[in-house]
Amino acid sequence: MPFRFDHSKGSPVLLKAVKLDLTLSADDADAAGVYTATIAIPAATIITDVGVHAVALWNAGTSATLNVGDADTDGIFAAFDMKATDLLAGEGITLYNAGGKGGADVSATHWNAGYLSTARNITFVLTTVGTAPTTGETICWVQYAATDNDGGTLWIEHGTYLVT
Repeated sequence: MPFRFDHSKGSPVLLKAVKLDLTLSADDADAAGVYTATIAIPAATIITDVGVHAVALWNAGTSATLNVGDADTDGIFAAFDMKATDLLAGEGITLYNAGGKGGADVSATHWNAGYLSTARNITFVLTTVGTAPTTGETICWVQYAATDNDGGTLWIEHGTYLVT
């Protein structure tokens, strides 16, 4: 049976997003200098893309490094410098243009973890070292489609969530 879109379960909006900014450290009770945002992905989904967009550079004293992954915390993107060199303000990355920083699950030709039958979290962890940053803002997103396991219905999860 070919896939069909079932609009009663979702809409064509394909994105869940979170914002990493200076408020997340206190709000999420992370360790000093660690800013974490998580996007929950339901079971039986196909992740079609993951992205990060630098709104404002992180001005921590020594470094600001972003890792993105699921069970493998840097399996999607590994060690992105969010202070100066890898992503400048206004620039972004995706699975399809990882800027040479694809994690263990991302290669030049494929991605190993696009589909999982179980639910998972995609976690974005930005770690700063040195003096505390006074600026920094990053939009992180996951785009996915979900099957309902009825023999072929494909529906699109909807909703955009900004954590501030």
